[in-house]
Amino acid sequence: MASMAANRTAHWVWRHAAGTAVAMTLLGACLAEAPTACTEGTDGCPCSATGACEAGLWCGSDTRCGVVACETKDACPLPSSPCVTVFCASGRCERTTSTGLTPPEIQTPQDCQSLVCEASGALAVAATPDDRPPEDDQPCTEAACDGTTPFQARVEAGTACARDGGDVGVCDTSGRCVTCLPGSTRCAGERVVETCGADGAWVTPGVACTRPTPFCDAGACVGTSPGFEALSPGYFTMGSPSLELGRGGDEQQHLMRLTRGFEIGATEVTQGAWMTLSEGANPSGSVRDCADCPVENITWWSALGYANALSIARGFQPCFDLDADKVGCTDGRWQDGDLVCAGPAFGRDTSDRWGGVQSCEGYRLPTEAEWEYAARAGTVGATWLGNLTGDALSIAECPRDASDQPALDPIAWWACNSGQLGDLRTARVHPVGALAPNPWGLHAMLGNVWEWVWDAYSGAAGRFGMVAVEDEMVPSCGPIGRACEDAAVNEATGDCRAGASEPCGRVYRGGGYSNLANFQRAAARYGVPPRERFPVLGLRLVRTLR
Repeated sequence: MASMAANRTAHWVWRHAAGTAVAMTLLGACLAEAPTACTEGTDGCPCSATGACEAGLWCGSDTRCGVVACETKDACPLPSSPCVTVFCASGRCERTTSTGLTPPEIQTPQDCQSLVCEASGALAVAATPDDRPPEDDQPCTEAACDGTTPFQARVEAGTACARDGGDVGVCDTSGRCVTCLPGSTRCAGERVVETCGADGAWVTPGVACTRPTPFCDAGACVGTSPGFEALSPGYFTMGSPSLELGRGGDEQQHLMRLTRGFEIGATEVTQGAWMTLSEGANPSGSVRDCADCPVENITWWSALGYANALSIARGFQPCFDLDADKVGCTDGRWQDGDLVCAGPAFGRDTSDRWGGVQSCEGYRLPTEAEWEYAARAGTVGATWLGNLTGDALSIAECPRDASDQPALDPIAWWACNSGQLGDLRTARVHPVGALAPNPWGLHAMLGNVWEWVWDAYSGAAGRFGMVAVEDEMVPSCGPIGRACEDAAVNEATGDCRAGASEPCGRVYRGGGYSNLANFQRAAARYGVPPRERFPVLGLRLVRTLR
């Protein structure tokens, strides 16, 4: 048969004897007409061996023949051959090959000369002058029998079929092999919805996927951005226990509650994704011309610029106001990774407009709490695979024979596995997604490149007690809002002036390819002024789900 659907029932085998084609019976003999049939409950005649039960009986899971009760034929077993008709009569399942019980889907005969129904009720291929199977030029039919007459039965709508030119189509309710089922819809590209017309072809009306399912994924409108994972709100313990190897002094544990769900990138933002929105500019300083490697060597301000660009590209209101006149963003460009803004109005504007960064509509940097919640993925160790060993925490060199951090090596690129063993000088960035994701589907939350987060850095994280804190963000300082403690801010640099208790930095998380194991922990946190950039610092974006 030419149709793809025919393969479901019309299985025939050809063999040659002295150059002559000989017909072979189709697989699946008609049980009702089997020459040796088991009677009900007979131990000496297992129907699994003979493949047959006498008329009115069916082979059960215990290999015995028995009656099958029914109210409609839907409760009866499927027929063993296209020549067999199954029906419900007097409360029990029956089967027959006699004429007059033609199923409703049987259509007008189509070139039956090469198909025959044998006396047993099995469909067979008649001997023909050559070894070619009988042709069927209707791809949405399949072989069937009404008694001793072969027919072409229409297959179920939605069955795959072969169209002219070799393209794969779908069978519609009238038996046509069309491109799509009339009335069905799909999304194409990022957001455009197409509808299948009466002629079985896609029509593009220009209607977009709309909220709360604004994205296109595998032909359906969905609520999660492509390449992102959706996380539900929840509680977790933020920080590290006092005895954790490699622990810093600003990681005191506290219970955290996140009140809003959010989606987060399954990987760091790649160079390819950055260049798509940056007019081809690539600020990366470690490995360039690697579209699947993380972008790095960017300022905190440049990360905000990219987040705004992605929001605009996907139809969301940007989260950040980077107006040069209002905020003083006059030094560098986000596309080149060197944007620096000086004005303190930015933070107040954002807070006043949205009620906090988590209330904005578009893409943004995660808060520290969101980042650690995602990195832990429901676990409590230093990494989601467990705790670190005592080696390679602060030593100057890695072991020369093999890395020995079983809770880190399979999931993170770090100093002892990102380059040549025993040679830290060869450490380098790697393409995203190459190592195992955490239980929530997120790759390299630890290692490869550090990731900017939203919060201002404060070394006073130990102020938290074991009382749940909701959506905690360290208050802004420097050019992002509230001034440094006890001092004015140097708005040109983002640092506190002389005498201030702490610099006005921004937090970065996760560890990098050139750092040792103590940096590659879920609780590890560091901060630098937002104007800083270096070739192991990148970003990962989030978006609040509504």
